[in-house]
Amino acid sequence: MTLRRRAVLARRVAATAVASVLVLVGCSGEPDPGDRLAATPASSGDDTATGAAETADATFRLDTVAGTGRATASFADGADRIIVTTTGVFRATADATERLAELPASSRDQLVEQTADGAHVVAADPTVPGVRWVDLADGTVTAADIGIDAAVLELLRPAADAPSPIVAVTPLGMSWADGLGGWTPMTVPDGRTIVGRSAVLDGRRVVAPLDDGPDVWIASSVGAEVVPLPLDPGARIADVAASDDGSLIAVTAWSGDDAFERRDTVVVLDAATLTVVAQLPFTRPLEPTQWALFDDLVVVAAGTELSFWRPDGTPIASSSDLDEEIADIDRLGDDVITVGIGGQVTAWGTDATPRPVVDTDRAQRIRRSADRLDLVDPFGQVVSVGPTPADVSTDTRFATGALTSVAVDASGDRVVTTSDNGQIVVLDRDLEIMTSWAVADTPTEVGVAAYVGNTLATGVQARLTSLAFDDTVTFWEGEGASVARAGGDGDDVAGCSFYYARVEEVADGTAALVTSHDFTVQRVDPATGEIAWTTPSDGAPLLDMTVTPDDRYLVVADDVARVQVWNVEDGTYLTAYDAPVGGYRQLVARGRTPDDNELLTVDLVGNLAVIDALTGEQLRVLATTEFRPTAIAVSHDGALVAVAHGNDRVGIWSADTGAPLAELTGTGATITDLAFTPDDGALLGSEDAGTLVRWVRA
Repeated sequence: MTLRRRAVLARRVAATAVASVLVLVGCSGEPDPGDRLAATPASSGDDTATGAAETADATFRLDTVAGTGRATASFADGADRIIVTTTGVFRATADATERLAELPASSRDQLVEQTADGAHVVAADPTVPGVRWVDLADGTVTAADIGIDAAVLELLRPAADAPSPIVAVTPLGMSWADGLGGWTPMTVPDGRTIVGRSAVLDGRRVVAPLDDGPDVWIASSVGAEVVPLPLDPGARIADVAASDDGSLIAVTAWSGDDAFERRDTVVVLDAATLTVVAQLPFTRPLEPTQWALFDDLVVVAAGTELSFWRPDGTPIASSSDLDEEIADIDRLGDDVITVGIGGQVTAWGTDATPRPVVDTDRAQRIRRSADRLDLVDPFGQVVSVGPTPADVSTDTRFATGALTSVAVDASGDRVVTTSDNGQIVVLDRDLEIMTSWAVADTPTEVGVAAYVGNTLATGVQARLTSLAFDDTVTFWEGEGASVARAGGDGDDVAGCSFYYARVEEVADGTAALVTSHDFTVQRVDPATGEIAWTTPSDGAPLLDMTVTPDDRYLVVADDVARVQVWNVEDGTYLTAYDAPVGGYRQLVARGRTPDDNELLTVDLVGNLAVIDALTGEQLRVLATTEFRPTAIAVSHDGALVAVAHGNDRVGIWSADTGAPLAELTGTGATITDLAFTPDDGALLGSEDAGTLVRWVRA
């Protein structure tokens, strides 16, 4: 029997996370795979740092990390760019990239800011206290305690000649850097907290909104005070902005009994006297990025209307019926630049006349950098606009997206990763790039990769509507050459709130079993795409499936806590049994021998158990993981089961006894899939930071 490698998608699409159609617009070019997913040896160190673990039965160590990570921010560096990714800091020239420093990988984008002199980048994880200084000259990374035990909300950059190069704002106060040597922390008095966006005023002071009232906290490196603003009774401040010349500040003052009744007013004040200059009322809440204050202009995006005002409250112009709501606003010369929630970048004159600039792939935050504006889309593509709106450049070298799966062929010579932006990357056994291609012209989430014989199969799981997914399964031969397809009709299906792509090899690679978003499983010929049979749909979304080692039984877990068993040869129904509440989130056949019917299962709360594939009888519980698992893999000899759980950790247990054998760590990002190599000599993990990790076994 040929080797079967079960590809488990673990980057789950939450049913409530996407409730509307997302229109993805195309990348400008294909990423250079040599830059994007190049292999680098892991640094040495202690067991925790390198991911090594040792027991009597298994010894693994983190051997290689492949990939630059996904770009999250970009700064001007003369004619070059400083690119911050999920794993490090890079200098990017027109024809080369250079890694300047490594950062702990994170599933969340880090808060980053560049000092005004351009010498350092400061990064903060928004979930934990502290920051890291990156010296761009020598790559030195210095961890710093800012003196406040709270996660950072914002990193602000004062003027170049200000006493402090960076201010870290937290809910409890703010801390002023005095170089790499230390910080001056200031906490908000009387137990109050900072609740929204703060602003740098006149290059030296920071104005922060406080909870429960009309007060702001105005602080500098030498002192701070709470200042009440002359707002309407009962008004509370949400966010603060300041003009570049320091003459004006503006706040969103909101009223209403609760968040559902909230109505915002943009209040412009003279920065010197804190007297009200103008009040601009709106009938809805305003996000902090949906309004902006400039020296001579106030711009507000309320729903599908964009309005332009003088700071004294005089209306200038407005544009209604926008194609999409505005996500961020900035300025480039005389033009106002907006980016919509779908990624459309538009230049506006003050007469509210729009001029399309560029479509991005859902980039939503604008970062002003020298005479340019930079945007980074969710997949890592960097788009720069400036010095005029007609000057647009893109850089896809860090557009890894989040890796969603990893598969290894039967020889171990090819490793494949897929990502949520549709990229397929094929690497050799040393994790060096062989080739790459995209499944579509626009970013399309690929949920699974698996080898069916010598043919690579990939499954798309891209939402089309609230009730439909693109569930195309493509069988590939060579570099981006598809030989057959299945699925992809994209019809609305009642109850289709989520969909997980799955592919299983059967019949020595001459057939594949694939899932569909209509809750069915099909047997497909990978050479022709011909469908041999389809299981009936009963309206329950499928969570996972596997095939017993003898190729006789297909076992399918669904979202109503049920497991159904089907005959692989002809698709006839055999039996069903109950699963724990929430269903089995993952199933994988143990596969020690062809007649072995043991399955490894993970339920909703993280219980790792062995069950009988035909009866559902729970044979033994191996472990209860601390976090909800995100991926599972079983070694080809059936001895080891590896489970990724909740963060960058992978637990390895004996499949026979449940004894814990190893605890591995990756780069710090969430592991989305796992795969053992055919000889069980290594374990591979794909990460949502856009990186691939390999642990080797001694």
